[in-house]
Amino acid sequence: MSIAIGQHAVNELLASAASATTVGVATQASGSTFVVFAVSNGGFGATPITDSNGNTWVHIQSDVAALSVTGTLWYCANATGGASHTFTATSTSTGVTTIWMVELTGAAAASFDQSAAGNDDTVSPFTSGTTGTTAQANEMALAFKFDNRGANAPAWTGYTTIDDAADTGGITGTSANKLLSAIGTQQSSFTLTTATDCVSFIATFKEAASTTISVPMMGRCTYTLP
Repeated sequence: MSIAIGQHAVNELLASAASATTVGVATQASGSTFVVFAVSNGGFGATPITDSNGNTWVHIQSDVAALSVTGTLWYCANATGGASHTFTATSTSTGVTTIWMVELTGAAAASFDQSAAGNDDTVSPFTSGTTGTTAQANEMALAFKFDNRGANAPAWTGYTTIDDAADTGGITGTSANKLLSAIGTQQSSFTLTTATDCVSFIATFKEAASTTISVPMMGRCTYTLP
């Protein structure tokens, strides 16, 4: 199975609250990688991300504080999913919080590969940091960012928007993806007509290896499962 985007969701709370939770979605029963990005003006503690299936979450890179809010990026690999699966980001104090969740199907059991430190950019085109060289050709790059753009949508270079939270009263931001086909370093880039400050995060995740089986028949036949 090729690596692909499965379920995804965003929940933007415009009123102050201690946490933000996505709607329940039907994720793959097992084996998926889940990636969660959250932004809050309440800040985050040591373990701010949880989900309704009790998966263990790993911090991808250091949080970034800018525009009076903080962004945090986490993942869990080879995880447990199921019906009505929810994801929650909890801030250290009451604040306005937004959470993005992306499911990756067809990912390796140890899927996380590369990331770059969150980049606070004030000049368009707005870019993430540059990752290290990916371990294999077939990977998925996920980009997340928050900004001060208001209701305007970003124009990505080479990436496709997954979920966009855009308004004039809360935290604006976007999740996006790019399916990779060659080994190399990765960087996200986009333009916005009204933003003057954008903070970008990027991470790459490995596709599961193909499985080759040999079945004795009249001769020897080899089958490769995608």
